[in-house]
Amino acid sequence: MRTRSQARRDVRIAHATLSSLPNETLDLIFGIFSRHQSTGPDAYIRGTKQQSDERSWHSVQCHALFSLSLVSKRFHDIAQPILYREFVPGYGDSWKSTLYIWDGRLTSFLQTITERPDLAAFVRRIYIHSYLLKSVGNKENQEGIEQAARAVGIEEWQQLWASDLVIILISKLPNLKHFRFQTGSSPLMGLFHSHLCDGSISVFPLTTIDINTYAATNLSDYNRLFNLESCTGGILNLSKNLETLNLQMCGGIQDRAPIPALPNLKTLRVTHSRLNKKDLEGLLSSCGNLHTFVYEATETYIDTNQCLHDLGGPRDHFELSNAVRYLSRHRATLKSLHRDLRERGLDYFSNKAKASPPSFRVSDFTVLEHLFFSSKDICNNAKKHMVAESQTLVWFLPASIVSIHLEGNPCDLLPRLIKGYLVSPKPSRKANFPS
Repeated sequence: MRTRSQARRDVRIAHATLSSLPNETLDLIFGIFSRHQSTGPDAYIRGTKQQSDERSWHSVQCHALFSLSLVSKRFHDIAQPILYREFVPGYGDSWKSTLYIWDGRLTSFLQTITERPDLAAFVRRIYIHSYLLKSVGNKENQEGIEQAARAVGIEEWQQLWASDLVIILISKLPNLKHFRFQTGSSPLMGLFHSHLCDGSISVFPLTTIDINTYAATNLSDYNRLFNLESCTGGILNLSKNLETLNLQMCGGIQDRAPIPALPNLKTLRVTHSRLNKKDLEGLLSSCGNLHTFVYEATETYIDTNQCLHDLGGPRDHFELSNAVRYLSRHRATLKSLHRDLRERGLDYFSNKAKASPPSFRVSDFTVLEHLFFSSKDICNNAKKHMVAESQTLVWFLPASIVSIHLEGNPCDLLPRLIKGYLVSPKPSRKANFPS
């Protein structure tokens, strides 16, 4: 067993070793403690790493970097920009820890960045959990709320909502690029339209927004979806530079007001969601040069009557023809299309599949390289078509295609289609069909 003197000696040796390294190397080493926050494009992590009766794993990792910052002034100067690079309390599934204290974290961080613009300039990413908003109303947080409000010229700070504080927070971070929001089971946990967005706040520098309802599948409200306008409409209105929008468990896009124009949006992912025709049209018409579109329908057990923040009734899912029609406006720019409608509640497959050209094709999507779609789109035993089965993919795909993924149960259909595609005369293609 190591003695205390041995432990102190090891610390001195480690300190001496680290101190001999150049600042650039130390920056790389210290940065490892926050690398876990860069995994995946989505707004959720369905992990089981966090146990409710244990300390937040995210806090433990952050504490290690914080401890390094206390060793010396040199270490502090290197660690501080890394510590303030992200504000992500409860990140991933670490919010499940019952030992984690949420109270005061948002207002304390707000106080710091309003007093220290130099630290605010370091922040690139924030993650707002609904638990963070629930604790704002406590009396202990009033001083922080007042200071944050006056920093943006608001005197009547008592009337501010928790969502207003998030708007203020984003407005005080000049280099913020990535915003993640995990909404809760109440409309009050959303970031609905704020009066601060009517002129008090200028355009946000955000390039990526992730929104989801819950990060775990074992919660009672997991089968409830959020409405984008009601949940984060105020932030979207000011995110004109947005390039990536990831929505997980979205049940609606708009209630009364149209979705704001997103002229710079390149990547749109909508997963475990259920949109109707109007929602899809509004979303795809808000952007003009989409490069990547991902849509995965939710299971049929989702209760769309209880869509979070949604004032409407049941929402019928859009049809495939709707998706193709609305996507056609992006046919000159779309490079990757992933469309999975298996969970919307339709009978998709027959046991003996025979190819028949679908009611749509993507041959006029001139730069499309990657395609994920359903075998149901090209399987039909009853109908006949002037295009032979061997020519189906030639008729269906553009010359730019690199890879396709045919999901579902295509039986021996896919090998036949690929064989026909490869032996058919066609323009020069670089396709690769691994699946």
